[in-house]
Amino acid sequence: MNNLFVQKIAEKIFLDDELINEMLKIFFYEMTKILKSDKKISLHDFGVFSVKLHKSYTTINPSTLKNMDVESYFKTYFKPSCKLLQDINYSSICHFSCES
Repeated sequence: MNNLFVQKIAEKIFLDDELINEMLKIFFYEMTKILKSDKKISLHDFGVFSVKLHKSYTTINPSTLKNMDVESYFKTYFKPSCKLLQDINYSSICHFSCES
C-alpha cells in the first residue's frame, strides 16, 4: 500500500500505520470479491466501480499474420462521482454542473 497514503490516514484517526495498512488490505480484498461476483460498488461522493465481460473473439496477430483467439475477460471500470470531479478540478474552475 502507498506508504504516504497510509501515514496520512493514520495521522487523521490516531491509529498505527500497520493497523491502517491491514484495514485497507481487507477493504480492497472485499472490493475484489464483490467485483468478481459481477456486482457494482458505489462509494458515496467518490464513484462507482463495475466490471464488464468482454466476449472472446478472433483476431490477427500482426507479427505472424495468423489468426489467434482472445479469451473472454472482465474489465474494470470506474466512474467518478460529480463531487469527486469537482473536488479534483477545484469547483471554482469547474466547467460542468452536477445538478440532476
